[in-house]
Amino acid sequence: MKILELRGYILFITLGLVVFFLGAFLVILVRTKNPHETTMPNLVGKNYTNVHNELLRLRLKVNLEEIRIPEKNEGEIISQSVSPGKSIEAGSHVYLTVNQGYDRVEIPNLVGQSLTRAKEILGKVLSNEIYVPISIGGITYIEASNEEASDSVIDQIPEAGKITNSGEKIYLLVTEPKTQKEKSDQSFLNQPAPFVIQALNRQKFPWRIQSFAETKLRSESGLVQSIQKDSNIANLIVNRAPKGNALQGGYEFVEWEVGDDGIYNIFLEDYETETKTLDLMISQPWKEGQIMNFAFYRKGDVLAKIQTTDNDLAKKIKFKVSIPN
Repeated sequence: MKILELRGYILFITLGLVVFFLGAFLVILVRTKNPHETTMPNLVGKNYTNVHNELLRLRLKVNLEEIRIPEKNEGEIISQSVSPGKSIEAGSHVYLTVNQGYDRVEIPNLVGQSLTRAKEILGKVLSNEIYVPISIGGITYIEASNEEASDSVIDQIPEAGKITNSGEKIYLLVTEPKTQKEKSDQSFLNQPAPFVIQALNRQKFPWRIQSFAETKLRSESGLVQSIQKDSNIANLIVNRAPKGNALQGGYEFVEWEVGDDGIYNIFLEDYETETKTLDLMISQPWKEGQIMNFAFYRKGDVLAKIQTTDNDLAKKIKFKVSIPN
């Protein structure tokens, strides 16, 4: 009787071990069936920048081919060489066709053109062998001087000759038209701070930049985020993106602590000749310890000078182009 019990116990243990090892074998078999195989995701219609890290995680080697479809978004994936859901080994090459949404263009020179003519020029800008449009980001109106024609472009951002893509917007500083009905709302919001400052200076209206609002979008940098204007002064908040390389042209932002009470001017000069090129701030009072903020759009190498009305130089700042390697 004891022998039968022992045999039953041994049989029970043996069956348990068989089940255990069989289960372990199946688990190992499933996990090691093909450790280097993955399933190809559906990428069509997605932006390549959004799926790039996922493709790296799947250890797929991506080859990009560009195509130009104006009605599609920049970076949108048009097609993929491996069908969605198909098994594919890690390390395999996958070919993606990605839309090149913007064309490379050279910014035309619009200064001196009428606003109507400037819009016509921007409507057809040559890019390689085709014509593409460049959008106007905004128009800032300024009082015309005696030498300037009405409704004419007197400045632009970005500068003429800049090589960029057709998606970059251009901002225009335009003399006021003869008839007010042609003039759009002059709120100054989302307009380049340097143009707003020029317009206020032309009106002999005092201004101050209260602060800079940090933004990660370079397309927003230099634009007026808010403006509070009363009978005495216009207080601005201006967007500022992190500073990159000092290329041929771009926004510059300055914060300077006033050393002494006084009435100050700020102006730009040619870097080589030190001849004045633009007034930024004209005869405004400041007190010791206040932070003087100002912004301008640099074209090439320039000097910025802060000076009292007694012609005492308080600060000179050099801005030079630095081309990245």
